[in-house]
Parts: sequence; structure tokens; C-alpha cells
Amino acid sequence: RVPLPTLSEERRKELVKVVHKLAEEGRIAVRHARTDTMSRIKKLEKVPEDDKTRAEKDVQKITDEHIKQIDGLIHAKEAEIMEV
Repeated sequence: RVPLPTLSEERRKELVKVVHKLAEEGRIAVRHARTDTMSRIKKLEKVPEDDKTRAEKDVQKITDEHIKQIDGLIHAKEAEIMEV
């Protein structure tokens, strides 16, 4: 076993910044996936406009859910890191 010293307040804040940076990268990846999917939906032929609109709303709903999930994970991890 390797004894690890407890984290200092400064190091905890640095780790929180890293978590926020990684979360933002995750949000960006989700947004890029949404943009790619939306462009593919718009390019579809032989599909009624109502179905395209419904699909776009579903994609947006899924995107919002995933971003909300990322935010929840950020808050949980931040609380875990800042816990003494």
C-alpha cells in the first residue's frame, strides 16, 4: 500500500477546474453529435416534414437530457472532491 497525503484546498480547487474542463468537453461533444444528426435529418429525402420536425425535437430532447446528466455528474464530483 502506498500512503497518499490528504489533498490541500488549493489542489482540490485545481481538480474541480479539471472536472469542469472535462465536462465542458463532454457538452461540446454532445452538441456536435446533435448538430451532425440534425444535418443528417435535414438531408433526408422521401420523409415527410412532420417526421423530420418530430425527429429534430426528439434529438433536442435527448441532447438536453444528456447535458443535464453531465451537469448532475459535475455537481456530484465537485462535492466529492471538496469533501474533507
